[in-house]
Amino acid sequence: MSSAYAGQVSNSDKITPDLKAVMKNANDQQKIPIYIVFNNQLTLQDFDYISYDTPKKERRQIVIDRLIRHADNTQRNIRNYLTTQQSMNRVEVGEILWIVNTIVLSSDVQTINDLAENFSEIKYINYDAQYPIEMLYDEPQSRPPFWTAVPEKF
Repeated sequence: MSSAYAGQVSNSDKITPDLKAVMKNANDQQKIPIYIVFNNQLTLQDFDYISYDTPKKERRQIVIDRLIRHADNTQRNIRNYLTTQQSMNRVEVGEILWIVNTIVLSSDVQTINDLAENFSEIKYINYDAQYPIEMLYDEPQSRPPFWTAVPEKF
């Protein structure tokens, strides 16, 4: 594959500005961590048919099954496409997040552009910034929160 695609970013509104910025600096072989969010999302109203008399475990299983089926149906075309791209070493599929109808993966620039331009079921594609684990911890505090709001003398 030539470097013809490196730095070429689709004008598609489906690619978020953060991802476009990363794509401009990527080379042909670089896989960018992204996630794909789909147009068709389930809402609470999609579960109105479940009776409140249904036992909690059964309701939970009904919701889980429905979310998984929905993700399978709405993501089918994209998953098939990603499988072909994976065989060409252009993507690495991470996770299928059925609860929010999203796919997490790493992909090259050409595949991201193809996804944005050719699949109407995609709402947007976003850069999945990777942070060191240390940055995810809260800062240790020497004083409890709101310490300054407490009077000096009781």
